[in-house]
This record gives sequence, structure tokens and C-alpha cells, in this order.
Amino acid sequence: MFRYLTFLLCCIPACLFAQSNLTVDVGDTEVTFHSTSAFGLRGNRSQTLKPRDIASFKYLGGAFSKDKFQVYFYTSIVKEADAASFFCLGRNSLYPEFNLFPKLKSVIGADEKNIYFMPNFGPVGDYVDDVTVMDRKTFGVITVLDSISGSYLLRDGKKIYVMMKDMYDRTNVIPTDLVEKNITLIGGGYLLNGDTLYYQIFPIHKVKPGSMKVYAGSKYITDGKKVYHYTYSLDPIVADYASFKVHPVYKAFARDKKDYYFKGEKMSSSLTAFEVAKEIFSKVDIEPANHRRYLKMCEETD
Repeated sequence: MFRYLTFLLCCIPACLFAQSNLTVDVGDTEVTFHSTSAFGLRGNRSQTLKPRDIASFKYLGGAFSKDKFQVYFYTSIVKEADAASFFCLGRNSLYPEFNLFPKLKSVIGADEKNIYFMPNFGPVGDYVDDVTVMDRKTFGVITVLDSISGSYLLRDGKKIYVMMKDMYDRTNVIPTDLVEKNITLIGGGYLLNGDTLYYQIFPIHKVKPGSMKVYAGSKYITDGKKVYHYTYSLDPIVADYASFKVHPVYKAFARDKKDYYFKGEKMSSSLTAFEVAKEIFSKVDIEPANHRRYLKMCEETD
């Protein structure tokens, strides 16, 4: 229960800062970015940019713009970027892999030499720091690690990185000590580096290769004896392995012959479980006693 409440509290800033709409007004001497936060919880925000050369100013998509001298991210200058060749991945199909994450690709840009991963604070977004720059010649997307949380495994030459989207839709590009030839992808955000099991960038423990299998597209994983779910660590679930199934659409939900599970924990009559069931399964009121009935309605047919 405490973990669910913590999760809800952590989501509140994301709702407050998430950008749902951005318009750009170009004047005679300055440019104004108008943005509305998700759900209108924080109202409207405006930022004013005074480009070095307003006559050549061009809005590129997402938070990017440029003139003939420099590239801008909201009102900040991307000093490393080449203005002549710079573009925003949000308006370019050069890397179609990024189409899975439309919000994230709007904070990734490129020029003829490099790719730029930009952190930002949605509608606030009046600064750029810790920009990650990768060489386009050696850059590559190895795989999508987790389609739910939005994380990629990237290469820049021989160096391997994990790119994760945080709660503010910022890119977090984290270097790892992984070696690509030793990596075996098993799904759900899990991978093997030799005989060590990882969840994204977090090493868990050594396992026998081939012993761990992921329930398709979910964070539920098994060693053939027990079922586990990674949240803050890889914890075994007190579940019946033989009858355990993950929901075919809502991967956070699972069941065995006796119980239902949400994110690795048994469903209860808690406020969190009630709200989750109400959001996913119906727009009408759902009493906690009816959770299982609504879950059953969405189960696969055998």
C-alpha cells in the first residue's frame, strides 16, 4: 500500500509539468513559446526568446528552433550544434525507431555529425544542461528495452548506454559497462550480460543462461519454479506458478488460480487498486468488491 501511495505522489509532478500543447508566435524581434500543462493543472506558461537573427529564424518542432547562427532549445542555446544542418527527430523519419515515443523524440535533435539528447522540464524548460552528444556514424539503437517506461539500449561506438524517459519527459542517457557481444535480450526490460541478469541498467544477480523467461511484454519473469517482478528489486511473488498468467493487454495485471496481481502485488481493496481498476476497466464507479469481476471481463478466452 505504501509503495502504491508513493507511486501516486511521484506521478503528481509529472501531471503538473507534462506538456500537452505548445504554440510558437514569431514577432519582429522575439519569439514566444506558449504551453499548457497536462490537464491544465498549472495553467499556461510563456517563454520569450530573442534570436540572434530573427529574419532567418525557423521553428523545428518540439522545443527546437534555429536561426542561421545557432540552435535553440526553448530559450537556451545548444552551443555544440551546427545550425545549418540541425533538425528535430520529431519532424524527421531518419530514425523511425523513435516514432514509438512522440514526446521523447521531440527532445532529440541531430545535425550532420551528431545526435543531441536534451533534458527539459516540459512547459518550464528554460534551461539546457547535461546534453548528451553522440556521433551519428557510430550511433545505433540496439533495442527498445521497455515500451511501457520508454527506455532504449543504445550504442555509441563500442560504448553502450541506456536511454530512459523520466517523469518529466526528459532524456536520461546513462553509460553502462555492458559489452554488446555479451548481451542477450529476454524482454520486458530484462537482459543478460553473460550470466548476470539485469533490469535495464540494474544488475540483479547471476543466473544460469536460459533459465529466466519473461511473460510476454511484462515485468513478470520466471525461473521455471517461481514468479518474480522487478520494482525496486527482483522479488518472488507468492503465486501458483503452474496457473500464473499475465493479462494480454494490461501487462501490469496477472492472475493465478486463486488471486489477481497488480505490479507484482496481490490486488487488495486499497484506494490505489480501486482507482486503477476504475481508470482501466470502466468510466463508472467500481466498488473494490467488483475488481475481480472487471478483471475477468478483460481476460483472454481459453
